[in-house]
Amino acid sequence: MKLLLENWRKYLTEQKAGPLFYRAEGVTPERIKELVGSIGKPFPRKGKGFFGSYISQKPVPMYMYGKGGQAKTPFGAIIEFEAAEHTMDEAVLDSNTLPWLSAKNPKHQEILIRNFGQPIQKYFSAIANAQKAFYDPEKANAQLNGWINGEWSEVSPGQEDDYLDRAIKSLTPVVDNIRQDPEIVNHWLQNGPKDEWIEGGNFRMPTDGSGTKITNVHIFKLGEKVGDEVEISPQEAMQGEQDETPA
Repeated sequence: MKLLLENWRKYLTEQKAGPLFYRAEGVTPERIKELVGSIGKPFPRKGKGFFGSYISQKPVPMYMYGKGGQAKTPFGAIIEFEAAEHTMDEAVLDSNTLPWLSAKNPKHQEILIRNFGQPIQKYFSAIANAQKAFYDPEKANAQLNGWINGEWSEVSPGQEDDYLDRAIKSLTPVVDNIRQDPEIVNHWLQNGPKDEWIEGGNFRMPTDGSGTKITNVHIFKLGEKVGDEVEISPQEAMQGEQDETPA
């Protein structure tokens, strides 16, 4: 009887639907076949490391294209799936917010609490300690004010100024803890950011696809640029490839 009860609880846990997420990627007919064949199953891993693990709470068609919005594959896919296990995308913390918001500044603390919830406060000390290695108020405030006022500027790792590279390196240990904190993840999942300049809805799933279940796959024939794509059936995409094969 005890074994039956444990199995029943396990069954109920497995049947419980997780949050719904989306991933967009450029695909070949072979990948389409793999994805369609995985409906009702875990997300099939693609590549190593974090490649294939970036997910969001809404479809983002631009990720079907390559850099510069240029299609690298004939087709794109938007995969819809449940993910029982998920962590926040680290870029929200180590690139988008914490290099620019001082954990010692009361006004900046208010922004962090407003966007990540009350639980973020327990990390203020660790964030402040990490910021000792890179935080430059003049540089940070200039970037922050630009974003808040809608004056977007491109700041990314590897640029001539190594400010962000140093920030990411210093923040990594505390960011890894924050983005896996259940309280903060749940707050982010349910509320998202309150400030428009903070990127929201971005998560990562386990790189092996564990804890996920694909519920639907949408296939698109890609155009010259983002927005030109046209949704087609998976069968049409795979048939079209067969029709182009020389006899």
